[in-house]
Amino acid sequence: MFVRGIPSFLHFHCRHKLIGTPSLFRPLLVQYEMLSSTTSSFADANVLKLMERASKPRQDRTSIKFVKDMFENARDDEFFFLPLGGSGEIGMNCNLYVNKNRFLMIDLGILLVNIGHGSTSVLPDISFIKNNVEKLDGLVVTHAHEDHIGAIETLWPSLKCPIYCTKFTAAMITPRIERRHPHLLPLIHVIDQEDTSPQQVGNFEFRFCPTTHSIPESVHVFINTPYGYIMHTGDWNMDTTPTIGPAFSLDALQKFGDSGVHAVIGDSTNATRTGHTTSERFVRKGLLKRLKAIPRGKRVVVTCFSSSISRIKAVMEAARGVGRVPILAGRSLLSTTMVAHSCGYLPSTKGCNIRTANKYHGDKDWIIVSTGCQGEPNSALSRMATGDHPHVSLSKGDVVIFSSRTIPGNEEDVATIISNLKELGVEVILDGDDGISTHSSGHALAGDIFSMLSAVRPFSVIPVHGEQEHMQKHTDIALTAGIKHVLIPTDGDVIRICGERRHKSDFATVSDTPSEAQPSRTPADVLTSSPHTAMTRKSDPPQPVAHFTTHPLVKDGLILRRLDSDAIKQRAMAGTIGTCTVTLNVDGDGFLSNTAVVYSRDFPFSSGLDSSHDNELNELIANTTVDHHIGNSESAFKVQVHKTVTSFCVNKFGKTPFVQTHIIRPAPATSTPPTREELKQHKNV
Repeated sequence: MFVRGIPSFLHFHCRHKLIGTPSLFRPLLVQYEMLSSTTSSFADANVLKLMERASKPRQDRTSIKFVKDMFENARDDEFFFLPLGGSGEIGMNCNLYVNKNRFLMIDLGILLVNIGHGSTSVLPDISFIKNNVEKLDGLVVTHAHEDHIGAIETLWPSLKCPIYCTKFTAAMITPRIERRHPHLLPLIHVIDQEDTSPQQVGNFEFRFCPTTHSIPESVHVFINTPYGYIMHTGDWNMDTTPTIGPAFSLDALQKFGDSGVHAVIGDSTNATRTGHTTSERFVRKGLLKRLKAIPRGKRVVVTCFSSSISRIKAVMEAARGVGRVPILAGRSLLSTTMVAHSCGYLPSTKGCNIRTANKYHGDKDWIIVSTGCQGEPNSALSRMATGDHPHVSLSKGDVVIFSSRTIPGNEEDVATIISNLKELGVEVILDGDDGISTHSSGHALAGDIFSMLSAVRPFSVIPVHGEQEHMQKHTDIALTAGIKHVLIPTDGDVIRICGERRHKSDFATVSDTPSEAQPSRTPADVLTSSPHTAMTRKSDPPQPVAHFTTHPLVKDGLILRRLDSDAIKQRAMAGTIGTCTVTLNVDGDGFLSNTAVVYSRDFPFSSGLDSSHDNELNELIANTTVDHHIGNSESAFKVQVHKTVTSFCVNKFGKTPFVQTHIIRPAPATSTPPTREELKQHKNV
């Protein structure tokens, strides 16, 4: 979910000669062409893509009123699907189902991005739901990863709808809402992961089906319709021998397929990777083998995702198996393991906190489970790699094992940590080194997706949870599995997912002529299954019927800003191309009264403006003030300063920075300021 760096995005547009590129990004693209070999980017690729999507003209945009009217006038058998996040990016998952003008949400997550300097959260645009909140029957959560629950604490208070999830997911959500909104008590309905009985929420009936993923208690959601189930997969993999929770069962999915599945809305994250999921049990053996081979006297760090409870459990068991002490480092890892212990998935972690562990054990007896496998700048591993961690000092001969896979876009951040570790003389071991597995992905690979679709036999597939590349590959897999109707959505689409056929089409495999041999059927026997489901009660395949632009939100401290706001655009630009701030003191006649103060940031060929550059630029600015004194026209003067600074930076550094000019004028002459007594008298009056 962390996707940093802009090269692939910029290469795409540079090849296409910037056609259709928003004006905001054109200077970025020009700069990138000049500096791609030396400049590290601080603007997130997903940020730029989302901004572009919001500003790109589309012919099929429709008004919100049109969408509302369509829902109000829809027939009772029609179901609509609105992806509001996660279709076009990996993260920010938010989906809406509509039937009889009532709403059911599935997931409400965040996308972690890098805007300027430092990570921040991007939240989905749910303004359409908030403006129709009285129609919202509930929020169903498939599992407790940040890209599925991260926006709940911020956006749920404006919804105040019931939440339906498993015990572990509820334990992850509840403290967040209570901590930020102590006056609000979330109404959470806890459903056992293995409870497949129907749940009635307003107009909607759904069932959970347990699945495996890299966090406990993940579920598929099956929504009942007159045409068969809509299967919302959530995140999943095919682990038939997990170390925590029930095993993945194709037989369970086969039963849903026998009942009839109209559409699969499916996870596309790993559709580009061939093969099948490696079981966590196999990874546990690999970790134990690795740890046994490390001689005593060396510090050992195993880094993984903080939510990967099965992996953390495997490392803790392996540590005790080799006579070492498991230690936990990283705030998110500590909080997640506490929840896992409360739900029975981990033994007590008392004494494992790195902040207190050094009171009882020497750090060379530890095996440290640490955050930071994706190169997060403030993570525990990042601080260890730079020698900045208060409790661990890594040195030559120590070992760091990456029990993770680098998410596309994080390569540069991970490479930085690895480079820093190697400078310390630390041995770095990656997944697959010497043929030993230390990681298994939580997302289904291409082979898993094919097997699932073959078991479920849906009438149609809608790939989600991925970028265009992943969703297109998911489409190819579905077509190979014999599924004829596949639709790739984008955030803001309104898709009529099922409803009685409104016209003749060539997808029907039975006669259009009504007869007593084809009576109205219940959802359990609507579909046949040879070779794939064929409609007997006819429905159109999923089709887009409207689209409205979504405006994702950036969590800027406690403030929510639109991603396409000027403040965020300027921050993204400044972080990518650098900033140069010029402060000028002018006299009453509008001429420079002393040397300009210049501050610069993010210049790749220099640590900034050194003294020689500073003197040269000041001389140029002074000449500008002679030729163009301010007078009463600050804006015209700022334009001249901007041109001067820009020209200087292009000549010296080969890049055009974001320039800000501040002008300080002398205060106008005033009478003697009032005394304190005079102010008191004025206040009393």
